[in-house]
Amino acid sequence: MLTLLAAAAMLLPQGEAKLGRDARSDMPREVMESNLQLVWYRVFVDADGAIKECRIRAIHGSIDDVTPLCSALIGKKVHPGVGPDGMPIASYMDGAFNLSDNLPKVPSLPAEVDVKMQVETWPEDGIKPVRTQIIVMVGPDGHIRQCLPTNDAMPEYSAAACANVEGMEMPRKSEADGQPMAYLYPLTFEFTDERL
Repeated sequence: MLTLLAAAAMLLPQGEAKLGRDARSDMPREVMESNLQLVWYRVFVDADGAIKECRIRAIHGSIDDVTPLCSALIGKKVHPGVGPDGMPIASYMDGAFNLSDNLPKVPSLPAEVDVKMQVETWPEDGIKPVRTQIIVMVGPDGHIRQCLPTNDAMPEYSAAACANVEGMEMPRKSEADGQPMAYLYPLTFEFTDERL
């Protein structure tokens, strides 16, 4: 006898933006004074929304010990995941946060543009073309998983750049033992009204 189960919707935990702000406020001084800029993490959340475990998936910048990064996340509360029956469940949440004091100041972006996008309408006083830079986390399968801007000067362009790269395929990289690995990569976007 074959039994078919209907797949019901499940929701993962919510609250990444607030979690990032809370983590920054609890970060030790030595981390804030380091050149660490961006942190990608996975946290495991119980049915009450409490973060019980944490794994740092990738960082941009350098730091001797990643322990304080997880310590700043463990114990925080988010909205828990929701199971098919509508009840809270233990689950996980992937997220990223920047250490805004450490974000690189990019006075001039590289001459090479990675992605060029045509924009149909511009603000009347808009300067053209506009360049912005984002940092993407590329998964072991070569697809872009997450992205963050490198500065907050032009949030609308950074948000548009991030929205357009999700799922995009990048070159795959491997560890020394041949295992596929996740990595960070900066992408420079140019928004233009010129026909492409």
